[in-house]
Amino acid sequence: MTRVYSVIAEVHKQLPHGGYRVKVSLPDDGIYINGMVVFPPNDVKPDWYVQPPSKPAGRGKWVGIIEFNKKHSLWDDVHDACVDAVKAFMKDEAETVKDVVLDDITDGPIDLSVIDIPF
Repeated sequence: MTRVYSVIAEVHKQLPHGGYRVKVSLPDDGIYINGMVVFPPNDVKPDWYVQPPSKPAGRGKWVGIIEFNKKHSLWDDVHDACVDAVKAFMKDEAETVKDVVLDDITDGPIDLSVIDIPF
């Protein structure tokens, strides 16, 4: 889908509860939103979930710091940019964490005297 707004999303880190902290930038409008949280689909929620930043309001309740009209195209663009950023982050993580299997090592002992170790 073509975006109406210029939205850039960048993943800061993966959170312990499975979400991802994302910073959203709308550089043409001079808006920067830090603290978006994105959750990939799971058993409980089958769709991507994007949560704007919020803070505790007491008694287990939270209040949004930024609120979006979710019927407006700005929310659609922010949501899509956040999801795309997390998908790319997850793909990069999966590619860098691959196990390496060495299949050219013999079953015999390794002679370290012939190996030039640089330290």
